[in-house]
Amino acid sequence: MKFLRRIIITFFVFSLSLWISFASSGFIGKLNIFENYLENQKVNIKKFYSIYWIDRSENINDVLIETDKIITNIKRIKKTNPNDKEKEIILKVIADKISVLSKNTKKHIKREVENYEEDLKEKKHYYNKVAKKITKSIEKINLNVYNKKIKNKDFSLKKQKITNNLINLKKITKKLENFRKIDFKNKNQMKKTFLNILLEIKNEIINLKQNLKNI
Repeated sequence: MKFLRRIIITFFVFSLSLWISFASSGFIGKLNIFENYLENQKVNIKKFYSIYWIDRSENINDVLIETDKIITNIKRIKKTNPNDKEKEIILKVIADKISVLSKNTKKHIKREVENYEEDLKEKKHYYNKVAKKITKSIEKINLNVYNKKIKNKDFSLKKQKITNNLINLKKITKKLENFRKIDFKNKNQMKKTFLNILLEIKNEIINLKQNLKNI
């Protein structure tokens, strides 16, 4: 889940090009840059939690509320006409608030990502244990059916169908073995992938039972 940690960094980088633009802008231009930066931060934070299915904590909700407050103040300030000295003070206050806000946001998200990764790891460990049990059960079914219905038996189309069922089951259980190698983005993706494999197994076993009845 290293990509989760990498993405945190992208939220809080005030890029070089942005700094150059900021330095060459007037008072309103600088306020606009601050405002756009905060708006983008809000979008990135919400998108982050949406993509990775992480519930936003109270701390992050507070960050979003504080972000809205700063944006509201910026909009209000743009309607005023401060003198040069006041402009300098205003910009410093806003920059300081954004700096503190960004550090707090990064700290909260980092902690939540670490907790999320640990939870994801535990969920995957559980699914892997279940996968091993299912794989062993399928191997027993395959061996039992093969010995009783296929081995040393005369070839027939019906037996070929059963053989195909056993081959398909082996291919599907291979997906269970490979499950542990997949780097899942979130718990929902992990669950959906696992359930889809189980559904494939269920359908193949239904087909196998039907073919066994026809012998």
